[in-house]
Amino acid sequence: MAADPVLAYARTVVAGKVPCGSLHRGACARHLHDLTHLAGHRWSLPHALHAISFFGDYLKHWKGEWRGNALTLEPWQAFVIGAIFGWRRDDGLRRFRVAYIELPRKNGKSTLGAGIALYLAFIDREAGAEVYCAATKREQARIVFEACRQMVLLSPPLRQRIQVGKHAISQEASASTLQPVSADADTMDGLNTHGAIIDELHAHRTSGVVDVIETSMAARRQPLQVEITTAGVGQLSICWRHHDYTAKLMDGVETGAFVDPAWFGFIAHAEADDDYTEESTWRKANPNWGVSVKSDYLRDKAAKARQLPAAQNVFRQKHLNQWTEQAERWIDMRAWDACAGAIQTTRGQGRPAYAGLDLASTRDLAACCVVLNAADDVIEVVPRLWIPEARLDERTRSDRVPYAQWVAEGLLFVTPGNVIDFARVRTDTLALCDEWGVGEVGYDPWNALQLALEFEQAGLVMAQTRQGFATMTNPMAELGARVTSGQLRHGGHPVLRWMAGNMVAARDAAGNLKPDRKRAVDKIDGIVALLMGLDRLLRHMIGSAYETHDVMTVEAGEDEPGGFDPGPMDDW
Repeated sequence: MAADPVLAYARTVVAGKVPCGSLHRGACARHLHDLTHLAGHRWSLPHALHAISFFGDYLKHWKGEWRGNALTLEPWQAFVIGAIFGWRRDDGLRRFRVAYIELPRKNGKSTLGAGIALYLAFIDREAGAEVYCAATKREQARIVFEACRQMVLLSPPLRQRIQVGKHAISQEASASTLQPVSADADTMDGLNTHGAIIDELHAHRTSGVVDVIETSMAARRQPLQVEITTAGVGQLSICWRHHDYTAKLMDGVETGAFVDPAWFGFIAHAEADDDYTEESTWRKANPNWGVSVKSDYLRDKAAKARQLPAAQNVFRQKHLNQWTEQAERWIDMRAWDACAGAIQTTRGQGRPAYAGLDLASTRDLAACCVVLNAADDVIEVVPRLWIPEARLDERTRSDRVPYAQWVAEGLLFVTPGNVIDFARVRTDTLALCDEWGVGEVGYDPWNALQLALEFEQAGLVMAQTRQGFATMTNPMAELGARVTSGQLRHGGHPVLRWMAGNMVAARDAAGNLKPDRKRAVDKIDGIVALLMGLDRLLRHMIGSAYETHDVMTVEAGEDEPGGFDPGPMDDW
């Protein structure tokens, strides 16, 4: 009986003989578990070997030093290909309908995807097969397609049976085709998909391409949607949702808490607490280490990452396959998550409390954040956030942010109408300040002078706190330091976490800081309010020394240092 490379690799990994991350190990453990525990399915070694041998017998490398050499699969690649095509349902059809494969750069994603595409189109015995290399942009869709073209041109047996064009590869005998499709070229209507390779899913800003492919597979007996990607940025994308779904499948192998027999997953990665500067970490995250991934290449990249924080983030994402929050974020979100302890201070403990109020936009979100110094000298923050009720569904759809879900969970509050209702903000803020004994509220005079007057008439002490470089530098530095050292507690508020991940630092020529964001939909209102409240707290904690240290008092209507006029901060 032929040896089983899929079983052999899975056993080697689970035995700890291959350096890898927990989700990589989980994929192998799942295979071993399913061999004896998965009802309604069977393992077919002949199907697995057929797909594996197709790569080595029919395909050749077409780029670089290996051009023209047989495309013999590495053990981990044989595991992936064998598992996808070897598992069958009891009715004989293929088990898996979706294969999510997440790898760092330089691990041969496009090569693997191209081989799968050719197999599905011309070897899978599907009459009239339609296989697509799909992406949001035409150029991206053509990357895997071009690899398919070149592989066929370099393979005499395939070239004899398959016709290669510039925009399509076809086989007249089976009426099957393989071609690129993209959302921007309007080529995704009327598909009857048997197989699809969706390349770099992390770059998809919406689920549109995935949705079209999924719905176009309904008439096929055993369709396969393959998503091959590197880790992305943020937790609001379709790619993150599929990553998270796959991770739950890997984590739930032993408990059976999360099961989906039709979904295959393979994620190669480093752990969050691994030292990104160590070669052992690079080896762990890159299954093609020593083959297509070179140590000298990663050593140079890691050296750059040590010098530049933004480069470190890119290194972690692209070469360790770790999901990050922002390409150039100010707050380390791993450290932020470590500060998610419950608020310990209660009303009446006599702890000094201050607040920041951000009303820079009346059309989107507004925020108030209470900031207080707890008994253990940890800064605690309590946010309150509002959104116009009439714009809730529109913003949820257009921004692709779960505002409606956050409202339903009591994390975000609606105000009547299609703009922020200051009367509701006034009522809620007064109640919040009374609850926490707030001594002073920082506010930006832009768009808030009338409301500030009403607050003063109600008994609050209001302090102008602009959002420019002069005012924000010290609280920005303090927030960053406290997050890093764990001297902050925010209660794990999901909306505030999202906003913290959206914030990047803008710097002027002197190196002063102020909060910024990369896109209009990346709201940071809650963090801006936090910084304003922190500014008031710091001023009172260290008194006149803080008042005179690199801070210029700015009255309403004056410009900030350097001739910078803050003006309206539209859509904050």
